[in-house]
Amino acid sequence: MFSRRESDHTVVQGDITLLISFIPLLVLFLFMVFLNDPTTKDPDKNPFEAVVEWDGLSLVDIDTWTWCTNPATGLWEIVSYQNRKGKFIFLDQDDRGYKSDKPLDNANKETIKSLGNRLPAALCGLNLHVFGTNGGTLPVEITVSAVLFKGHETGKQVVLLDQKKVAMSRAGEEVTVTSFEIDSEGKFVVGSNKMTVQMRCASSFGRNCTPD
Repeated sequence: MFSRRESDHTVVQGDITLLISFIPLLVLFLFMVFLNDPTTKDPDKNPFEAVVEWDGLSLVDIDTWTWCTNPATGLWEIVSYQNRKGKFIFLDQDDRGYKSDKPLDNANKETIKSLGNRLPAALCGLNLHVFGTNGGTLPVEITVSAVLFKGHETGKQVVLLDQKKVAMSRAGEEVTVTSFEIDSEGKFVVGSNKMTVQMRCASSFGRNCTPD
């Protein structure tokens, strides 16, 4: 005895029902992706943000190298154009000098933000590096701001740099503009930014930095 084959109408109706039941799962998945995208997070909930700016008409390419290290745990995190996203920090914007084909898009700005709501227990710092002139002229003046949000026990912001002006005068030049320590509880070590620990990172091929 042959079994009766379901009608095409029944099959199509079943497919539509299955598709409709799948849509809420797809929406939930997309929502979770959006929720975990670091670029959508409230900066007040992320502990670190830095902004580096220079003349929008300058052809000079300035790179930022943000690093955190803790020899006791073997931690080395270096974020730059070579590795834009680490475990704790990411390079959100990377400009490379004025481009004549996109004159309205050239503000010459780099933005670095933290991932999640705490930094690791480490010594961290922010470096500027003159990658190349691209036919532009030096010196170039760079403006740097860096903030730790809710950086210590009082919950107030720690301003590491406030529109600090840095002049860089040769290709390949590298300078650490700020360094600071985070303790095991994820809090800023008060006073740790008073003396900047100079590191060289741009010549290390992204593996680690060396004391300057």
